[in-house]
Amino acid sequence: MKTIVSTVAPPPCAASATMLHGLRPRREARRLTQASAARYLGVSRQSYADWEAGRRWPSANILPALAEMCRCSIEELYTNPEEAAQ
Repeated sequence: MKTIVSTVAPPPCAASATMLHGLRPRREARRLTQASAARYLGVSRQSYADWEAGRRWPSANILPALAEMCRCSIEELYTNPEEAAQ
């Protein structure tokens, strides 16, 4: 049975574009494509791409799986791993 995951449009503000800015570097560090990440999470590739680009946000129920996929905490999804290393 496939889980239906809704997405929420972010509010129109500067912070919305960086909400999950740690998502792309973490996905790339795991050598996953957007399509394979989307399959892992049970969502469309376009939905995943929208999250990564900051156009939409994943619903709260997908955050634990997203953090598991990235091998980090939910809080760490909101930080850029390259900036945190400095």
